[in-house]
This record gives sequence, C-alpha cells and structure tokens, in this order.
Amino acid sequence: MSSMPGTGGGEKKPLRERRILKLRDWTCYSCGLNLADRLKKIKGVEDVSVNFFTKQFLIEHEGADMSEIEEEINRSGMHISAEGMK
Repeated sequence: MSSMPGTGGGEKKPLRERRILKLRDWTCYSCGLNLADRLKKIKGVEDVSVNFFTKQFLIEHEGADMSEIEEEINRSGMHISAEGMK
C-alpha cells in the first residue's frame, strides 16, 4: 500500500496562532473593518476580529509574516500601541 502525497509523515502544517493587537490612532469602526479586510488578504492570515471599544484586533494566522501585518496597520494610519502584541 502506498501513501498519497501530502498525507504522510514528514510534512508539518504550521500551527494556527492567535495574536491580540492593541491599536492606537483608531478613530472609527468602519476604518477598523476596512483594515481587517486588508489584513485577511495577507498570506497566512485566516481570520481577523475587531473590537472598537477595547481597540483590539484578534488575528488568527498560520505562519503569517507579522512585519507585513504591522506594515499594513501603519499604512492605515493606525499603530500598534506600546502595550503591543499578546
């Protein structure tokens, strides 16, 4: 019996991670939703949830480049707060 490609031993799938980013300079809910849509287009980002009241984004990803995520946030005019990433 032969195994099918991609189902065997040696391949490891990246683990899904959850990151909470607290942002500053976020002034309107629709801006946050627009940023979430742009973040979802970054390779490896699986889902993004926003909470305007706490100014936090919950990013679920599998091997996404966090510097690319930070660059997109900065391009939007928002920034990761000094409290940063969790």
